Amino acid sequence: MKTSDRDIHRMVEKFMDGDTTLAEEHELYTYFRGNTVARDLEPMRELFLGLESLDGLGKQQKSEKQYKPAPRHIRFRPWLTAVAATLLTLFVVSATLYVNHRQNYCEAIVYGQKITDKAAIHAEMTQTMKAVGIEGDNGIDDQLHDVLMTDNNK
Repeated sequence: MKTSDRDIHRMVEKFMDGDTTLAEEHELYTYFRGNTVARDLEPMRELFLGLESLDGLGKQQKSEKQYKPAPRHIRFRPWLTAVAATLLTLFVVSATLYVNHRQNYCEAIVYGQKITDKAAIHAEMTQTMKAVGIEGDNGIDDQLHDVLMTDNNK
């Protein structure tokens, strides 16, 4: 149904007084969105187009708030935690064994040659200590056990 210019003028006055219904406001928005606007109402076109966009934005925000789903809580997945704990344990054990292996490594340079055999190093140190004349409580066995991190009973 086509609204006459007289009705539009009356609705604009009602709008400015704050007495329009939502249906009348939407009719005004439709009128000002159209191509044929009365010459004396042309300056109000920007106003109504701006208000229409605000009205549409408000409706959109209102509907978004109304239908927004509740936030989901993070589910606790015990199997995932178990897998992560297992992998972490394997990593820690592997790193510990690697470091322990590297620390118990024995190496000495004897007469310009690299020797890694603990027995050969022990024999050479015993000979050297006897030649120097160091024996007693702080003998070669005690010193080598301290250096090589082995038990004194071996």
